[in-house]
Amino acid sequence: MARGKKSRKPELHAQALTELQPPDVKELTSETHPRFTFLDYLAVCVFFIAFCYLQKYVALYWLGALTEEKSLEKLSLSFFFDTLWKGFILVALLAWLHDYFYRDVTEEDTT
Repeated sequence: MARGKKSRKPELHAQALTELQPPDVKELTSETHPRFTFLDYLAVCVFFIAFCYLQKYVALYWLGALTEEKSLEKLSLSFFFDTLWKGFILVALLAWLHDYFYRDVTEEDTT
């Protein structure tokens, strides 16, 4: 078996690898996949804020801390979910800025 491996030509192996590559694929452009607009990011942020407040309400209800004026559970859940949605808005703003200022760079063919 080892004899067969020694007698193989390296050109055949390289040819087999090039045959496995897919044919020319149409490059993705902004026409086929448009970027998100500012309103899209705003809608996602509003949805996430509503989701966080709903989750906070459900957690407070299950813990029985809705009726209490000041409790450790209420303060900690408020801090957690408020920090969560504020961080989400910050990341969404940075993502929007990247989409807004990013220019498509075409790579030149080196072959």
